[in-house]
Amino acid sequence: MRLFARARGWGDNLARGEPDLESSIEANEAEGAVLGLLARQQPLSRYQILRFFQSSPARFQNVSKGSVYPLVARLLDRGLIDSKMGEGPHGAPVYSLTDLGRAALRNWTRRLDKRDMLPLDALEQRVFSLAELPATERIAWVAEAKELILAKKAELQSHRERITSYVYGDIVYNADQERLDSKLTWLDRLLIEIARELGPRG
Repeated sequence: MRLFARARGWGDNLARGEPDLESSIEANEAEGAVLGLLARQQPLSRYQILRFFQSSPARFQNVSKGSVYPLVARLLDRGLIDSKMGEGPHGAPVYSLTDLGRAALRNWTRRLDKRDMLPLDALEQRVFSLAELPATERIAWVAEAKELILAKKAELQSHRERITSYVYGDIVYNADQERLDSKLTWLDRLLIEIARELGPRG
């Protein structure tokens, strides 16, 4: 197991119950997501971690070997995870949380930012520019958006068993479905507005 000397020292102090060191262990959003995944499903190989995020119904930015594999290496170097040889045919290493990693995960979970309460929505951003399209194209745009949301709802449904198996997973699953339903509702309102702009025909 590769650990920096400083990380080993932090682990020793954590074992002695020194909360000041624990509170200083940080993880960014991508690191927190990986640590959280390992807390739920460890041990996992790098490829299993990559496939989890690639197959998730939620969109994760920059999910590729070039981003996930170095991230795992950084977590290992910092002592937040450790590795052992896997039991698969290729013997690929699998990773689990250390005490230090669980402390970083707790700190990441505690950290809230008001900017994250209303994340950027790509669909809403395009609505602001929808007037650039002819009215008939706007209707087609809304119809396509609704089809994609219905497809996403079906995709989310296919992950229901896995998501709801986690603690509070049913709450997260229902919140995601409600968020998609909300998009369908305001797209209907948008469609009505566009139809008014077209006016009566004939």
